[in-house]
Amino acid sequence: MDTNAHAVHQESVHQERETRKKPLSRRRVLALSGGALVAAGCTQGEERPRERAGDSPDARAAAEGPDGVLGANFNEDPDSVTFGELRGVSASWIRGFVPMPEVTADASRQRAIERLLDAHHLGYGTVLSLKFPYNHRPIPGPGSSAMTEELARVDRVLHAVLDTVDVLAIGNEPFIESLPRDRRSGALNRFYETVAEHIVAYRRPLRN
Repeated sequence: MDTNAHAVHQESVHQERETRKKPLSRRRVLALSGGALVAAGCTQGEERPRERAGDSPDARAAAEGPDGVLGANFNEDPDSVTFGELRGVSASWIRGFVPMPEVTADASRQRAIERLLDAHHLGYGTVLSLKFPYNHRPIPGPGSSAMTEELARVDRVLHAVLDTVDVLAIGNEPFIESLPRDRRSGALNRFYETVAEHIVAYRRPLRN
């Protein structure tokens, strides 16, 4: 690399770093059925440690919005992606999903959620998807006891992540994670509409 090219490269790196220091310009809320996005911004989430496994608090600047950025997806295995690897490829966003049956009383201790909360405090943009695995059993209907139990798990996740993760996706792969008859009957739509409405209702008092 000649001197001029090196100088241009260094200036580009400097501009990229400065861009990452800008905070997210806004929080987005989109509530749609069938795995669409709810962008969450929250004061409700639990306070998390700022450092993890040798990463310094200023390891990453606050992430920009997701347009044109490089991100990593770990699905349900947060150990498959390290913050060192993200830094190495200049990735500023990270995404994973939480299998909802794994959610216990303290959702912040679920592995995928815990990793995304840590990533947030290191300045990464974060995307969390809620995975409802109903490909081997009927999907709950509104008002049923099974739906009540599912929404209680949703509440635990919301308590941990609202206003902390940047994007909350209501669903993971709904058409794979459901039975054909539930897709044909409209039960799939009703389920995700109910979850979306519940999240909007949960979030509204936090915004007033």
